[in-house]
Amino acid sequence: MGVIKKQGILNTIIAYLGVLIAMFSILWLQPKLLTPAEIGLLGVLVDAGSLFMPFVLMGVTAIFLRFYPTYKQHPHPQAAPTFVSLMFLLPLVGLVSVFGFLCLFRDKMVAQFAEKSPDFVHYFGGVIYMCAFLVYYSVLEAFGRVKQRTVATVFIKDVGVRLGTIVLVLLYAYHYLNKDGLVFAYIALFGLSVLILALYFRQQDMLHFGKAFAIFNRTNTQQIARFGVFIFLGTMSSMIVGKIDSMMVAKYLGLEENGVYRIAFFIGVVIEMPRRALSQIAGPMVAEKISLGDWQWIENLYQRIATNQTLVGAGILLLIWCNIDSLFQLMPNGSVYSSGKYVVLFIGLSKLFDMMTSINEDIIAYSPYYHYALGVMLGLIGLTFLTNYYLIPLYGITGSALATALSVWVYNVAKYAIIWWKFKIQPFTPAILKVGVLAMLVLLVDAYFPTLSSPFADLCVRSMLISVLLLVGTWIGNISPDILALIPLKRRS
Repeated sequence: MGVIKKQGILNTIIAYLGVLIAMFSILWLQPKLLTPAEIGLLGVLVDAGSLFMPFVLMGVTAIFLRFYPTYKQHPHPQAAPTFVSLMFLLPLVGLVSVFGFLCLFRDKMVAQFAEKSPDFVHYFGGVIYMCAFLVYYSVLEAFGRVKQRTVATVFIKDVGVRLGTIVLVLLYAYHYLNKDGLVFAYIALFGLSVLILALYFRQQDMLHFGKAFAIFNRTNTQQIARFGVFIFLGTMSSMIVGKIDSMMVAKYLGLEENGVYRIAFFIGVVIEMPRRALSQIAGPMVAEKISLGDWQWIENLYQRIATNQTLVGAGILLLIWCNIDSLFQLMPNGSVYSSGKYVVLFIGLSKLFDMMTSINEDIIAYSPYYHYALGVMLGLIGLTFLTNYYLIPLYGITGSALATALSVWVYNVAKYAIIWWKFKIQPFTPAILKVGVLAMLVLLVDAYFPTLSSPFADLCVRSMLISVLLLVGTWIGNISPDILALIPLKRRS
């Protein structure tokens, strides 16, 4: 737990520094200086590029994490560098395929957005570049994970790109960039992040390439290919489930509503930052322990992470939801974005459940039963399409958030069932029940706490009250020894 705890803490600190920057950018600067349609345009370009990522990556990042330790221990001195070379070459094949697909079917694809989102049609050509930059950042990110050097990858993505976005928005607002310049510079910003991370790994003398491709015999090549196919299908399904909501909002409601949806979605998704930071380093270690058959270690980690993530996630969700009206009042043009209030709630609850089920995705992905999750994910594609198709016309962006939440809940229940069925381990402990009781008490106190006339004062006072209640409740209930160890208070023995 030492390496996980140290890098997990560093990654979490950086991730929340990134959140503070993003909160300034997304909740204040962008609503003040950009229209909802412009916010929606930038967001949908990222989402569209992300949707094509699985077809380019072809499971490369998961292959990296699963098989790199094997080639690192290979007797051939060029085995590991050659494996790295292969991981960087494979996405090029995918990029060529996706580029050809976009050239052939561009007109049919953009026709779906022509009525409600014409700006997206105009800038559709940038999707392939966005996809390429996102793909190679993911490959470099996986390389950093197997090397247990994740701080730089988190810093560049969560801090660097967000600071760069702020600069671009200011340049656009003060007319140093026109809309074309803003869009092209925004896409180039992701390319710059790839270049900086690659140069960092080279400067650290970590990123080396090899040419000894003869080490890949028929047996291990088939093993890698079989694993890659399953991961590709699973990643494709996961990406569709995760991004199709934004695309369908853009299609049926337009870029303006998509901009409102993205602002609300960001507020709700803030709670999962600790999970993202921790998974950067936990995944490779889970893969190693599974290969050694150390299931006691895995179960202990599974439960500890579930407890810690549930406590932190519930605390953040409480702070957000109890202050949501004040938050919208303080935002520039907040009345425009307040229609996303229940988007925040449904997305937040779905992410909290995702955190409660802990590292279930890693356990399945690096076990011999990785293919079990595939059938579930393929079924979820249909569920996601259907729920968005029916709920968006009924409830607008709130319907899309509810559809996304249903998909996340169903998927995590299915993964929980697979892990319990095959390994007889599960993440839930009495500590999670204590978190639920504590959350109910906090909500009860909040309901009877008077609303102050100033939204800023109300937000500050209410946040302090909730934080104190959570801290005292965690201490009295001794809910999480890991989190309490970070607090300079003497705990009960």
